[in-house]
Amino acid sequence: ARQDKIDAIKRMREQIADMATQIRQKEQLAEKLKKDWGKMPKNVNRNVYTYRILDIINSIAKQKASIRLIITDIKDVQKSINKTSSTLVRTELVADETLYSMARAGKGGRQTEAQVKSYRLLVEMREAFEKLVDAVNKAGKAENSKRELESKTELLRARVSGVSVEGIVGDLAKVKVENKELMKVIKQKMGK
Repeated sequence: ARQDKIDAIKRMREQIADMATQIRQKEQLAEKLKKDWGKMPKNVNRNVYTYRILDIINSIAKQKASIRLIITDIKDVQKSINKTSSTLVRTELVADETLYSMARAGKGGRQTEAQVKSYRLLVEMREAFEKLVDAVNKAGKAENSKRELESKTELLRARVSGVSVEGIVGDLAKVKVENKELMKVIKQKMGK
């Protein structure tokens, strides 16, 4: 049950990272559309662009609400895990104390080999469990770092491709202006 909760937290964190990436991308798109909107000629029907921008903003608001719900769920699961962990610790202490006292006192005041071995196995089991928990925590941290790097990579790719597209659009506009000027020159020379 504890592992299921940990897995659920990992899935929720992945969803949060994905949604956060989507939100960043949509915010960038909204900013780009706002800039493009300002550059557009005044005779273009701006209602379409306004509708797109508002739609993106509404989508971002919905995603932010979803992220808030997921964060709340994660906090609830974390509380449950903490409660279960504290119960587990108390139970382990009782078992440890009972086995230790039995191994120490033994039957009729004498320790039996089975009692001592039981206590040693309990200690070894606890140590192995702690190593397992540490390994799971390290794996979770590595996975979070990986996801964070992936989202940063996506963001950088979006920036680079956005810059490239803007550069191409700017170059195209310059070529159009140059073509118009050349057409004027050609028409003047043809008219002479």
